[in-house]
Amino acid sequence: MGGLLRSKEGVDEWEKILKSELWDSPIDKTDILPALRLSYKYLPSHLKQCFAYCSVFPKDYVLEKDEVVLLWMAEGFLEETRNKGMEEVGEDYFLDLASRSLLEQSSVKKSECKDLFALPRDMRKLINLRHLDISGTGITEMPMQLGRLKRVQTLSKFIISKHSGACIEELGKLANLRGKLFISELQNDVSPTNALKACLKDRKYLEELVLEWNSLDTNISDCQRSVLDNLRPHSNLKSLTINNYGAESLPDWVGHLSYSKIVSLHLKNCKLCPYLPSLGELPSLEHLSIVGFEGIVKVAREFYANNSSTVKPFGALKVLRFERMLNWEEWSSFGAENEGRAFSQLKELYIIDCPKLIGGLPVDLPSAVKLEIHECPLLVASLPKAPVV
Repeated sequence: MGGLLRSKEGVDEWEKILKSELWDSPIDKTDILPALRLSYKYLPSHLKQCFAYCSVFPKDYVLEKDEVVLLWMAEGFLEETRNKGMEEVGEDYFLDLASRSLLEQSSVKKSECKDLFALPRDMRKLINLRHLDISGTGITEMPMQLGRLKRVQTLSKFIISKHSGACIEELGKLANLRGKLFISELQNDVSPTNALKACLKDRKYLEELVLEWNSLDTNISDCQRSVLDNLRPHSNLKSLTINNYGAESLPDWVGHLSYSKIVSLHLKNCKLCPYLPSLGELPSLEHLSIVGFEGIVKVAREFYANNSSTVKPFGALKVLRFERMLNWEEWSSFGAENEGRAFSQLKELYIIDCPKLIGGLPVDLPSAVKLEIHECPLLVASLPKAPVV
């Protein structure tokens, strides 16, 4: 009650709480004190829905502030303001609930974290009442089971399963996805239409995306390229990983100039692709790994740029890794007329397990400080020029 009255400044507001009919409510059936009912009733609607949502957590679950804020965000409970992002707004909500003693500091020491809280037992009784008035909260029903929590936790990892019923289109309901998203077992979602319903192209706060098929799946679907095409992310993406993709070509959006914020790109085990996409014109790309492309025989000029002769290919790239390229024979340069323009910032180059590679390497790596070549017995080309230290 102290936390409630602390938020009420006027005498009239205090008197309204004093005269509330809830003081006369019987407690014999629910064992809920009237003061608890009042503390919930007078919560602002934006706090009420966030607090009621905490019932999805099991009894004695330790709440970590950052985790809860992300879950609120995924449900659309938080909105940006002119001066604060959604994370800051969510933190304010969380601390407001704590200041009202609706969340209490947890006694569990989890890596000495100070942001661990628990839901007081009496308050858990309150929000677990199925007949509780949740009008004005934006919640259509009380989330009594953990299934709701599991769906929202796909913020970090989403597994498409034939048995659990998890469908990729469920991601389309999470309008505020941000941070890192890992989608695995994509072979279980064979519909490009469902992939489009995930609406990843609209998730402007998503920074890291991992898309993965099961490498043990031998039933390569002809529609994998359409599925991947429809999983095109927003151009704000900073990191992309594609693993075990089974079609013969990657969609055009992979390496497209619109992804100017991409810093890390990892393409792994795309065994049927006979050529690499054009990646050299991504202006922010710093880390690139190409692993397990068994269909690649030649890395050609198209790898550097499409048609432009004015760009400096891979101008920001610092780390480049080629690995398990079992049929790779030749690595062409950007062209003699453009010598020195590609890989101008490259500092680390790894070429590992490329047993057929016999062609020349790029000849001018002015910033390189680390070069590793392993399991490439046929490579006889002269080493790239390195700066004198």
